[in-house]
Parts: sequence; C-alpha cells; structure tokens
Amino acid sequence: MSKRTELAVRALARVAVLALALLVPLFVAPQASVAQDDVTAVDPLQAALELIDDDPAAAAAVFEQFRGGDRAGEALAGLAAVAAARGDWRSAVATASEAATADPANALAQTLVCRGRVATGDLRGAAAPCLRAISLAPQSVDAYVSLCASYVGRYAWSDAVTYCEAGARLAPDDSGLLWRLGVAQSQLGQVGAAESSCHAAIEAAENDAMSWYCLGSVMLESGRYDAARAACDAAVDAGGSNALGYYCRGMARLGLGDSDGAASDCGRATQLAPSEALGHYCVGRIARARGDFDAARRALERALELNEAVVEARGTLGDVLTQTGDLAAGESVLRDALRAAPSADRHAQLGYNLYRQGRYTDAIGEYEAALEARPNHPETLSNLSACYQGLGDIGQMFGAQDEAIAAAPTDPRWRRVAIDAALAMQDAARAQSLADAALAAFPGDPQFLVARCAALARLRNQSEALTACDAAEAAGGGAEAPATLAVVYIELGRATDAEAAARRAIAAGDASATTQFNLASSLAGQGRSAEALTALTTCLSRDPDFAPAHFLRGDLRSAAGDAGGATESWCAAARLRPTVARYSERCGR
Repeated sequence: MSKRTELAVRALARVAVLALALLVPLFVAPQASVAQDDVTAVDPLQAALELIDDDPAAAAAVFEQFRGGDRAGEALAGLAAVAAARGDWRSAVATASEAATADPANALAQTLVCRGRVATGDLRGAAAPCLRAISLAPQSVDAYVSLCASYVGRYAWSDAVTYCEAGARLAPDDSGLLWRLGVAQSQLGQVGAAESSCHAAIEAAENDAMSWYCLGSVMLESGRYDAARAACDAAVDAGGSNALGYYCRGMARLGLGDSDGAASDCGRATQLAPSEALGHYCVGRIARARGDFDAARRALERALELNEAVVEARGTLGDVLTQTGDLAAGESVLRDALRAAPSADRHAQLGYNLYRQGRYTDAIGEYEAALEARPNHPETLSNLSACYQGLGDIGQMFGAQDEAIAAAPTDPRWRRVAIDAALAMQDAARAQSLADAALAAFPGDPQFLVARCAALARLRNQSEALTACDAAEAAGGGAEAPATLAVVYIELGRATDAEAAARRAIAAGDASATTQFNLASSLAGQGRSAEALTALTTCLSRDPDFAPAHFLRGDLRSAAGDAGGATESWCAAARLRPTVARYSERCGR
C-alpha cells in the first residue's frame, strides 16, 4: 500500500463511523485529517482529503483534476469521500466502486464501498468489500465497524462475533462495536461474555441507548426480566425515539406479566420504526400471550416480511399455527425455524405440534433433542411423559414425570401434573403417594389436599377421604374438594350431606355435568324426583352424552309411571355405553 493510501485510511479510521441500529444504518461524515508531521511532503490529493471537512467543493475540484491521469483511482476515491461527507452514500458507493476497479489495491475505495453498502442497506453486499478493505488495511477500524454492523443486521451471529471482536481489539472504546458484539454473543448463548461486552459499551458511552439496549437484550435472553426492565428503561431514557429501546422494555414487561405495559411499549416501537421487524414480533408475542391468535399471526407474518432472519418470530408463528389447529402449516414453519437456528425451545415447539398430530414417536424425538440442548428442563420432561402416555408406555410416562419433579422440586406444577395423570390412569395408589410427597414439600397446600382427597376417594377409603376433603375445603381448595365430598357421601349413602356438598361445589364455580349428576343422585336418594329431573336436564345440556344421567332419568321416569319416557332414556344410555349390561337390560336389548 502506498504511503498516501495508508494515511488516508488511518485518517478515516479515527472517525466514529456508525450510529447503527440493528437493521437501519446511519452514518456520520468521514473526517480525513492527519497530523502535520505524518506527511513528509505536500501531496495535492492528500491535502484535498484533509480539506473535505472544511471545503468539500474545493477538495472535489482537486480530485477532478487528477481523475483522468495515472492517479485516477486515488482521485475517484477522494470524490467518493466527498460524496460520503455530504451524506450521499449512493453516489459514494458508485464512485468508490469505480475507484476500486481502477485501483483494486486502494484501501480507501474498498472501505468506502464497504461503508456505503451498509449505509444504503445492502448488508449482504457489504461483506466482500469490507473483507478486501481489511486485507488491504488490517488496522482500519472503519471496515471492521461496517462489517460488524452488516453481520449483526443480517443476524449472522457467528460471523458478527468474529469481526466485532476483532474490531473491538483495535478500538476497545468503540461502543458501537462493543454493543453489537454483546448482542451477537447473547444470541449464541455466550451470556457471560455478552454481559461483559454490554457493560464495556455502557462504560464507553453511558448515554448511548444502544449500549443499554445491548444489556437489556442479554437479560431478556437469560430470562432475568427485572434486570432487563431496568436496562431497557435506561435505553428509553437515553434515546427517547429509540425504537429498539421500547421493544426491549416491551419484551421485559411481557416477561413480568404486564401485557398492557408491553403493548404500549411495543406499539410505540412500531410507530417510531414501522419497518423494524422486532417491534412487530413483540406485538405478535403479546397477542399470542393474550390468546388473540389472529392478531398474533398478522403481526408475526409482518415481522417476517420485514426481516426473515428474525427466527424468534418464525418459531412463535409456528406455535400460533399449532394452537389454532393448522398443524401441517405449523410443522412446516417450525421446521424452517429449526433449520435456521436450532434451539431447545424450537425443538419443544415442534414436539408439541407432532404430539397434537398424534405422532408420538416423532414428538419424543423432538423433546429428547430439546433435552440434549437444555438438560433436565421440567416442562419438557412433563411434555415427554404425555407422549409416552399416548403410546401406552406407562412406565416411561411415570419415569419422565418423576424426572420433572426431581428437576424442579420447589415448583408445584409438575407434581400436580403427575397426580392428575395418575388419577386419569386410574392409578389412585400412585396419586395418593404423589399427593403425600407433595404435602410433605408444600404443607397445607390446598391443591395437594384436594388431590389427596380425590385419590383416597378413588381408593374407596371413605373415612380418610372425608377427613382429607374436609381439610381441603377448609384450606380454600375451591370447588374440587366439595365436588369430591359429594361423591364420597353418595357412596356412603348420606344423600343429604351429598346434596349440600354438591351445592357448595356449584356455588364455588363448578359447572361440570358430573357435579350436576351427583346433585341429581343425592336428590333422588332423598325421594325428591322432580328436583332430581331438573338437575339431570342441566347435566345433559352440558354433556348430552353423559350415559349415567340418561339411565338415572329413565329410573325416575319409570317411578313416575312414564314407561315410554323411561325406555327412551334407558335406551339412550345403552346406545352411548353398549357394554354396560344393566343399561341394555333396562332397554330390553
């Protein structure tokens, strides 16, 4: 490289080149000034470079004089630098490209093409000239800054870390390099390194919104929503019109359960930057959390239209499609997301989609892949158990449930899932054992008192069941405890107590057909047939296929002398449950 070219590149390297958001580059003008003692002789082209800031027209006139001579490449590079200083990056790219053609070894020309392509949004096209500029001028911070920005803007996280880190070694106080490095490291799961990079960016530029955004995004990735909220607050305060700051705070608020605050922030992000994909992704996530799947789908599809590299939006869209029953489309979108960026969450989302399709073996494969990426994750283990249940492999099902409980012993959810599954499988002994263990871990917890009550009732241990159910109801166990008490009292022949328990369950919000049937049974046991028939009508309005209700109605109609109505009801029960002998016998079949 010539001395003149080296000086020009060094001059440009001193500039704070970028103030770049993730996807929208914004440049400041280059400054081409060198210390006087760096130049041993006055060179007109070098002097013109130094003149660009003060008198760009005069500088351009000098470059024009040399445009047709043996220094055409240098002159054209100078003209490109003038265009860049004026903010005309399209002209700068065109002229710098012409200069690079005339003189491929001109580092200034390659650097300006590199910077200009980032400035004009051609992030993919920036890579080659940036790499050429670095090879020609390895100490040029400008080329590293632009290359770092282009890879971050394309979500090419591995390449971004490589070149942002290399640039930061040359310019350790460049906040733009540091915050982009932190964002990229976070996306690759390098949480500790990312946090350090973001703190270094904040130290280099405390009032830079994007440095705080960097820290907020790292906190979001690691699920530390309180810390994310604090960092994102600082990002908003540092740059009131910074769309990514609002996006960041919206996602933090969503993680903290404040969907109204999240909606306000993410709506603001889309207003400030309608073409920024992340704001629309956030809106889609909020709609998904609220169960508004149509709005979620529209927002997520818009995010992907704006930037198909937002893999999080693709994964969430696949989940939304799955939730709405469009399983084939959901599977396709989730597989695309996995190909773009494999992760435990995306394997788990695909596993749920396949489970919904009844493809349990395929679903198990995805959940196991998720566990390889994120071992001992209780929710994944619990979902894996449901797949084994679908296959009828009860041993593996219970094993996965036990692993989920062991992985999160202080989280009651997985214990309750295991108890409910045991009750559904008619394994009341396992349900009682699990409930007893849960009560040892969570003494007096109403949900586990209720579960123990239900398990003892299934085991026909009426005495202990009554004690457990009374304790559960007294502890505020909701409708489930008195509903179970009603069953126990019916089995004991205590119809009055059964009626009272069923009515308490209904008053507590139990709208099930089963409890209405139990109320009818208790009323029938007291000889209050008319009231029992009314309760059965309510029961069958909620579940027309509730065979025991049809059968009991037949008995009540028969007792009232309505032989035809009785036969109609008994036969309805027999049609629904043809294997129950007494139903068929009463029907006359």
